[in-house]
Amino acid sequence: MNRHFPQWWLRRGLRARLLTPLALIHGGLASVRQALYAVGILRTYRVQVPVIVVGGVFVGGTGKTPTLEALVLELRARGLNPGIISRGYGADGETCPVFPTSSAAQFGDEPVLLARRTGAPVWIGRRRAQAARALVQAHPEVDVILSDDGLQHLALHRDAELAVVDSRGFGNGLLIPAGPLRESPGRLNRVTAVVLRGRPPLLGVTRPQFALTLGIQAFRHLSTGESLDPSTFRARFPSITAAAGIGFPTQFRASLAELGLQASGLPQELPDHFDWGHMDWAVGMTGPIVITEKDAVKAERIDDPRLWVATAVPRLESGLTELLLERMRGSQAA
Repeated sequence: MNRHFPQWWLRRGLRARLLTPLALIHGGLASVRQALYAVGILRTYRVQVPVIVVGGVFVGGTGKTPTLEALVLELRARGLNPGIISRGYGADGETCPVFPTSSAAQFGDEPVLLARRTGAPVWIGRRRAQAARALVQAHPEVDVILSDDGLQHLALHRDAELAVVDSRGFGNGLLIPAGPLRESPGRLNRVTAVVLRGRPPLLGVTRPQFALTLGIQAFRHLSTGESLDPSTFRARFPSITAAAGIGFPTQFRASLAELGLQASGLPQELPDHFDWGHMDWAVGMTGPIVITEKDAVKAERIDDPRLWVATAVPRLESGLTELLLERMRGSQAA
């Protein structure tokens, strides 16, 4: 699903005002649906292991994938065996497993990246409850499921919820299609905790807030596998181009700037889930082109000596994992 993020969603201009009636309808339908689940008319499916949903109210890439990766490592360090479910992009909605060797074009870049980076079993499906059921049946050793996105997918019971918020906050504060929000910001006061990506704590949010950091540790040449630490890479390549087909490319460029790498402007507005099947957009460019790991899973078959991958390590602020473990214990005892 290739898409550009509409920059006008960050302000309340004419288009936002014209679309506000549709946003009100969206909010009303969402409220009715939530009420139907609350009274039991729509049923919630519960799997036999705890479920942690990592989602948000803001459309697009806010940092859910690195949050999931960090959580897998944190939970595994405490003796748990996490598995991951996701909607997947590019798939036809069928419930199926995703492996480190799977094609990002067929199953989606995030699920493939998570399978490669974490080593955890990953299943995708349009219906997350079915994906969760299939995962635990195929992997009885899994004792906790992490749901990639899914805060609004109420058919799957969850024991804990995390909402990820990046530096864009809530944009213009309006619901789709007048703004970037799936739900109102007040939803954050009903989650277990809020994860902050590149921003200070949110005012008016009563739930605990924890920071997510994503530091670039190395640069890997996509074709040869050569790896350079940031200082060596900076010394060899004083000028680079940054290209990112992700939901919030500005954050990627900021991470490069923190290392003293001054990236030129994006070669074009590469949309989220960009199709890296060709390099036509880079004709005439010289020097290294630095891309994200998410882009690399789709560009790996491109033999272009200019491509380097920024390898980053996500870390969550201390205390979040303990909070989640406590919530899971309480939910399972209930």
